[in-house]
Amino acid sequence: MLQGSLQNLESVYLGTGGHFVQETYPNEIGQGLSEWLKRV
Repeated sequence: MLQGSLQNLESVYLGTGGHFVQETYPNEIGQGLSEWLKRV
């Protein structure tokens, strides 16, 4: 899994998704990006 291979990787579990996860979880992805941007 990618999480174990990359240092400083942050991830958020969104649930099951198909090919276009950004279309299934647009609000959750936007919220995660917003929170990340506030920290950097």
